[in-house]
Amino acid sequence: GALATSCAVSSDLVTWKSVEMPSVAQWNCLAVVNGIGVSIAMQSTKCAFIHYSSIVYGETTVSRIISEEVEKTGILTAADIDVSTLIDSVTGYKISAVSAIRSNLDPLQGAWPFDIVQSGYEIKFKRSGGSSIATILSDDLGAGAEGESSVARFTESRDMDTQLPARVSIRYMDVSREYDIGEQYAERLNTDAVNIQSIEMPLVLTANEAAQKAEILLYMYWLERYDVSFKLPPTYAYLEPADVVTVNADSGTYQLRLTSVNYLSNGIIECTAKFNNAAAYSSTATSDTGSLPDGTISLPVPSLYGLLDIPLILDS
Repeated sequence: GALATSCAVSSDLVTWKSVEMPSVAQWNCLAVVNGIGVSIAMQSTKCAFIHYSSIVYGETTVSRIISEEVEKTGILTAADIDVSTLIDSVTGYKISAVSAIRSNLDPLQGAWPFDIVQSGYEIKFKRSGGSSIATILSDDLGAGAEGESSVARFTESRDMDTQLPARVSIRYMDVSREYDIGEQYAERLNTDAVNIQSIEMPLVLTANEAAQKAEILLYMYWLERYDVSFKLPPTYAYLEPADVVTVNADSGTYQLRLTSVNYLSNGIIECTAKFNNAAAYSSTATSDTGSLPDGTISLPVPSLYGLLDIPLILDS
């Protein structure tokens, strides 16, 4: 294409307006006219353009996605939820079908683990892996009403190895491969487990991000294999689900994430919890990205007019 300093633009090829072109702009290519991205195409002594100003690339956050989804219920507003801890950046997120809003939040909860709890008149979305907010003394465990027979102070159970995944595989949209489907995995080798957990994430990620999320989920499955339960006196009534506490039990000191908090009629607080480790929610895993597509799109060329020596084709 020849260099041009001015041209005419039209949205309908009927009405034309003179526009000064940048000195480096070429016809038949992408250019910027008055700060607006346009595609210039020659037509005799005039040219036409396509407006691209509505296409803007940028990342968003987990909190913004959740806020927009929740507000679509028509019941809740931004004042009814607390998403202040979900500050992770999201490159892309796809909703491909009409479904319940709760199901649309599941992929986000898997990629950036968080708990959803009712706190007063708010719904809190609390990022997992926080620090301990309270220390529970051994003497406070196994609380019960006066005269009640003794109860277990601290009970702990766990799933068998064979019920847990030895490998977690994530399928995602790879931002470096023109949104083609990629797959990354993390596996545990020193176990008798043979299960494979395959997860479809409608998220745009890099290969490294996907590898890190697979490793985090694998660690979580094994860390949260333990179920813990205990009862507390009313002095711990301020505790809520998703809070992280430090428990000084007879068998040792544990850091736990509360999964449920039930307030019994006699004032006793019945708690269930999972083991918590802040380090399990971060990863530095890397992945070999392999060969990446070039992504180069050549400039358009003039069309060639050619008659085909074939049977007649009807307009329909």
